[in-house]
Amino acid sequence: MKKIIDQFKSLISGGIFWIFGGSIVAQLCGMISSIAVIRFLPKEDYGCYVSANNFYSYFAVFVGLGLSSAILQFCSERRTDENKNAIYRFSFLSGELFNIVLGVLIIGFAYVYALSNGWEAVRYLVYMSGLPLVTYVMTYLQTFLRIKRMNAQYGAVNMVYSVSIVIGKIVLTKWCGVAGLIYSTYIASIITIAACLVPISKENFLQILIQKKATIPWSEKRELLIYSTLCAVTNFASSVLLLLDITCLNLVLRDNAVLADYHVASVFPSACSFIPSCLILYFYPIIVEKYQDGIKGFRRYFAKLVGVFSVTGCSVAIMLFIFTPLILHIFYGEKYESCSTIMRVLCLNFMISASFRRLFGNVIAAFKKVKINLLHNVIAGALNIALDLIFIQKMGSMGAALATTIVTVFITILETVYILGFLKKEEIKRG
Repeated sequence: MKKIIDQFKSLISGGIFWIFGGSIVAQLCGMISSIAVIRFLPKEDYGCYVSANNFYSYFAVFVGLGLSSAILQFCSERRTDENKNAIYRFSFLSGELFNIVLGVLIIGFAYVYALSNGWEAVRYLVYMSGLPLVTYVMTYLQTFLRIKRMNAQYGAVNMVYSVSIVIGKIVLTKWCGVAGLIYSTYIASIITIAACLVPISKENFLQILIQKKATIPWSEKRELLIYSTLCAVTNFASSVLLLLDITCLNLVLRDNAVLADYHVASVFPSACSFIPSCLILYFYPIIVEKYQDGIKGFRRYFAKLVGVFSVTGCSVAIMLFIFTPLILHIFYGEKYESCSTIMRVLCLNFMISASFRRLFGNVIAAFKKVKINLLHNVIAGALNIALDLIFIQKMGSMGAALATTIVTVFITILETVYILGFLKKEEIKRG
């Protein structure tokens, strides 16, 4: 019991509750702002924004070419301060250079799309073309806070962003319509950047970025860029996976009521995914360090993490599973009570994902085996499409939920086998 209490105190002092606090505030602010925006905007205008934002989301995955993920990995490793400084500088400059190219591509896509579909929807996409420049700086500085284990500061700046975005969306959307909705993202990002600079200034971070002597050899740049690009492509594959069930339901059944049922059933399990995300935010830099320190020590630490994630994931999933009918009745009314079985299947999917798959995927990334994660996502995507097309015809939206759960279980098994095999080989290799 004393050991458990000491570990709990260590988590508190490490700032894990600041991370959770920031995520909870973000969830609440997101709900408030979305309700307000939908109420303020005419349906057609909001539809145009959704269309433009959907296009932008495909580009947004590649913001900074994934270099914020790369510095989290490389600068969490045991390296000299000089080498880390060079990586910080190269990643910042290269990421922003790529974002300029990305902005031009967004504008080019908007222009081509407008030629055949009209300018109304995609003109907002042009307004978003500068977002990669500011969002990358914000994400980059937040990543630096994570690397330095400044978790309290990280949680605080997340709260700053959440509050800024909800106030900005409510005020500017009421004042400028859809354009104000987009401008609020720019303003909230800039405010958050300023908030990040307060704790970062003590680390002489700005001096690091302007040091021309801070350079790394081409071989290391190449390794960094390959890793970051694979991270970006893998994230893209993961993002597409989130859309497959709805897409297949639409293609096979073409029934808006079924789509509404499935979406409602998936809201709470999807919203709770912030819990394993917060745990990963806190533990990932430590995972990288433990892996570098030695395989035997890493095995013990990995086993502890599996315990933490599984207890957390199972607890949340069981609560959702038990109270599913009550949740649907209170939040969505009687017309959606028939979704309870679908939601319970998705709760099982959440339990597997939150307890194991989210952790295992990040552990594989800590091994720098990003190609394996990409391969797993490609397999998951192909299998999900195949099962969706088979099950949806027979069981409707329940088929989509079952397909997703089966794929999650299958990929989790693949990840488990890979991690155990990799650790065994590394233990033999390192002696």
